Amino acid sequence: MNRITLSLQRLIGVLFLIAGIGKFSTAIEDPYLVLEQARISNLHTWLAPLSAFAVVQEKWLIPLIGTTMILTGIALLANRGPVRLSIIILICMVILFVMMLWRAYPQIFIIDGLIITALFYLLRKR
Repeated sequence: MNRITLSLQRLIGVLFLIAGIGKFSTAIEDPYLVLEQARISNLHTWLAPLSAFAVVQEKWLIPLIGTTMILTGIALLANRGPVRLSIIILICMVILFVMMLWRAYPQIFIIDGLIITALFYLLRKR
């Protein structure tokens, strides 16, 4: 793996580490509000049941997502352990986030589009 690819991997790792920590603190982001906005935006769509489920199950779902983001971020940052698996998990998470949140937060296409492009690049280089 060349220097640029490793630097990109570590940058993505830091971003997901920070995002994962943010799930446990409303000072960075209020994930409960985000889920509620997604639920409202997805009313009368095929995503309504999934959005409603996420809101009802937020007590364990948000910590699970935060912990997953932290652990995968650490794996990418350290470049040890299940790095390839971590990248695949993050790709799946980002796709799910975009599916659920795009009606409430259209800017997610730009932000997560760049992230998923970087993740696919890193997966290809592995």
